[in-house]
Amino acid sequence: WRCHRFWFPYRLPLCHTNYGQVFQIDLIHNQTITLIATNGGRGDFVAVDPNGSLLLTQTGRIYRLTPPSGSSFVTASIRVSPTSVAGGLNATGKVTLNVPAPTDLTVSLTSGNSAATVPATVVVPAGANSATFPITTSTVTASVAGSIIASLNGLNSSADLTVRPIGVLSIALKSTSVKGGTSTTATITLEAVAAPADITVTFISSNTDAVPTPVSIVIKAGQQTATVTIATNKVTSKKTVTISAVANNVTQNANLTVTP
Repeated sequence: WRCHRFWFPYRLPLCHTNYGQVFQIDLIHNQTITLIATNGGRGDFVAVDPNGSLLLTQTGRIYRLTPPSGSSFVTASIRVSPTSVAGGLNATGKVTLNVPAPTDLTVSLTSGNSAATVPATVVVPAGANSATFPITTSTVTASVAGSIIASLNGLNSSADLTVRPIGVLSIALKSTSVKGGTSTTATITLEAVAAPADITVTFISSNTDAVPTPVSIVIKAGQQTATVTIATNKVTSKKTVTISAVANNVTQNANLTVTP
């Protein structure tokens, strides 16, 4: 058996067998099974016609199942990219239909994430399979999770989105190779301007004998970059040390070579 769930108001999946028979199974009312089409061959399938009806394809014949008035077998799924975004930055949502839109189709949108806002609707143009829409977010001090929901023909599809505090975008060293006992500087850039408050950046050194861990810095609200001094110790052989900058559990790395 192969089943296709077409969630129009009656929520009745259609199933077909390898013996060329198509059945309707009523999952709501005692799982009643109704034979819709027969005399087919292996590999028969159920497909949605662009006009919204179902085509039940059999060997030598095609059956058409028309939905009740006001309903449709056209459904929409939703995806969000990225699925985790720093507050204040945008994400993108995409709704995809199971068939090309027979006419311009309006998909309703809602946000179940208090830190994310979506348009009320998005229109999939006639002949198209998908459409995208912007998701705007607000800055947060702790991660906020929730779903973005697309609704079409009374059916919902959802995609999870996490809005998290702003982290480190990059750490750039003024010099990537220095002699032990000297220093260089590193510029720290956040994913967006610090908000809704100051953001503290801490550091980790993979080799504190060659490069002591730098002192943490605070990037003031409304600012996006800051610099920190990277001191080194004298070494007897070349050392490559990874310097990590961390803010709100987001880490970026840069390698510094220390020579004798």
